[in-house]
Amino acid sequence: MRFYRIRHNTNLLWISVLFVSLFCFCFRSEITAQSAGTNSNSSISKTSTDSDLPIAAPQAKLNTTASLSTVPALPNSPTETIEKKVKPPGKYGSYLWPVVGYEAITGTFGEYRSSHFHMGMDFSTGGRRGLPIISVSKGKVVEIQRFWSSIGNSVIVEHEDGIRARYGHLSKFSPKLVKFLKSSSSAKDFKSRRDFKHELGEPIPVEAGELIAYSGDTGIGPPHLHFELFRNGIYFNPRDFGLGHTDGEDVVLDFVTIRPETPRTFINGKHEPLTIKFEKTEGGYIANSDHQEILIQGIVSFQVSGHQKSRTNRLGLQSISLIVNGKENLNLNFQSLPKAQTKKFVLVYDSYKSKSNGNPFLYNLFSRQGFGIPGLGNTMVGSGLISSGNFNHNSINQISILAGGLGENRTEGFLNVKKDTSDYSHIQTPSYTFNVSYDRYTNLSSTDRLVELFFPANSVFGKANFQIEEINDFVWSHPGLSLESKMYKISPEDFREFNLGFDLYFKIGHKADLNQAGIYEIKSNGVAIPVKKANFSTWGRFFKARLKKTGIYAVLVDKISPQLELMGNLKSGHIFPNQDFEIEWKLKDFGSGIDQNSIQVKVDGELAIAELNPRTGVAIVVEPENIFAPGKHRMEAVGFDRAGNKSESIVFDYIVKGTKLANLTEIQTSKEIPTIQSPGEAKTSTARSKPTQATNKIIK
Repeated sequence: MRFYRIRHNTNLLWISVLFVSLFCFCFRSEITAQSAGTNSNSSISKTSTDSDLPIAAPQAKLNTTASLSTVPALPNSPTETIEKKVKPPGKYGSYLWPVVGYEAITGTFGEYRSSHFHMGMDFSTGGRRGLPIISVSKGKVVEIQRFWSSIGNSVIVEHEDGIRARYGHLSKFSPKLVKFLKSSSSAKDFKSRRDFKHELGEPIPVEAGELIAYSGDTGIGPPHLHFELFRNGIYFNPRDFGLGHTDGEDVVLDFVTIRPETPRTFINGKHEPLTIKFEKTEGGYIANSDHQEILIQGIVSFQVSGHQKSRTNRLGLQSISLIVNGKENLNLNFQSLPKAQTKKFVLVYDSYKSKSNGNPFLYNLFSRQGFGIPGLGNTMVGSGLISSGNFNHNSINQISILAGGLGENRTEGFLNVKKDTSDYSHIQTPSYTFNVSYDRYTNLSSTDRLVELFFPANSVFGKANFQIEEINDFVWSHPGLSLESKMYKISPEDFREFNLGFDLYFKIGHKADLNQAGIYEIKSNGVAIPVKKANFSTWGRFFKARLKKTGIYAVLVDKISPQLELMGNLKSGHIFPNQDFEIEWKLKDFGSGIDQNSIQVKVDGELAIAELNPRTGVAIVVEPENIFAPGKHRMEAVGFDRAGNKSESIVFDYIVKGTKLANLTEIQTSKEIPTIQSPGEAKTSTARSKPTQATNKIIK
């Protein structure tokens, strides 16, 4: 609206018009503010469930798309009309909200994960599969992927600004993409549910807001959308593209830990870490009453536990600054991360105490050996280490920690420290010794020379002292698993700061057959966990595996058969009233483990495709399509573990309603089912089996 200058001789009518207009403008502004406040307080949950109320994304006129240079205009009418939510512009522009029908963030960029930085943002789907996923900006589909043990089904869209977006854990692709895949060179892998990576020679154009897929839980994790933005190997924080809560919940500081960094450093008169709980006040967080003043002599580092509230869950911080007497000493800002640096999360987080659920996220506020990650702010080597020699004498020195979250929410924690001038020469402190460093390679051997460790350069991020110890006082036994070597303990226990890791060599004597043998980690409770990708050299008679974990290891032989069961309490002779059903099998193994190909299924004599989740052992039979056709069918399934052990075979007879139901006894001898062979059995075998009764027949 326009504001008119009122002159002294203005007609009274014009004054009335102006008064009414001002009233309408103020009323409209108040309503808009209330609406914005309601939308911005949408739920944030790491473990959203179907009981959460979805937040409908209102219609919004689309004006801009994110760009690092120019911001091209976008059309107002996408190819498929879907409700779109435009967030306020970020640092580089504004992208559309990718999930239709639900608005919540459950994981932020740069968060702690057990083996890497979280390189994207997680969007909640309310615990549901099948919500529409749209392109956040105009662009073209350049790649379609399926990696069942990580990202699941995913789509990569390259936007007009050159930024690529990856949408992960999808249940299925849009009809347009499915049609393309069925006629592509990846059609066989797509139909067979095998992992693939298909780069499109001719990209498929998509408009901003166009449907590209549906949400799901393929890969690792519960139903949600994992969303990444990257270009030329650099991953960007979606927050800076307008994808973040404009009014996030409170930022919380839980506690701070001060650690001695030299052998002659003392904190309150002791050479040991000091943990201080924070107490919230109106002006921020302060140390609890037991630590109103802290004495320091020497060089110390700080760690802080903090998060942003998200209902009952926690989000990672977006920025942290360490300030000493008003001067910034270190700054972390999760704005971008090179893909090559994702494993350096152990330098930013205390990987021994941090947890993926944020209870806690424990941040290192100091740089270490090899620390220097582009995009994380001021993290030069040595930053964050504080020397009492730089403190003000005979006065209080203030240490403050400034923490920020989504929605520009911030808080600050304060500590008061003084220089300690006491004499501690009478106190003995331990010296630090290391035998492995990030800047050189090292070989270590057990006393009997049967186990060797090789640490290449960059095997660890810092320095450590590793030892190999033969275990003689640990009595271990497990039915079906037998020891083929001694047990050895590699310490320090639970070391978590590996970069490339180390090679473990187990020398084995002359054995007749080691086809079912492998390297296992033995837990303190006796559970044996197989080490994946362990190789055996027949020439050198040794097993070799690349590890990034310490613990107790041994060579075991697995002779345990896996256990296969038909799920859903289904029995042979079951009648499905229509074609809307799934048949699931579950395979359990207590030895060498299972993989995607561990369950083999035949339907009516034809080899079928079972989509198996290695984490749960559950497989869904998805192909061929005639398993859903009306009529009588027979399904046979058998499982194998990695050592080649075979489960009992199970036959399941069923009927899909739609034709005249025959007498169930006709199914019993209707056809012969070829016995499914183990991968190790001869292909020339002509063994056949004929079930004789309509039950879940076990075939030995």
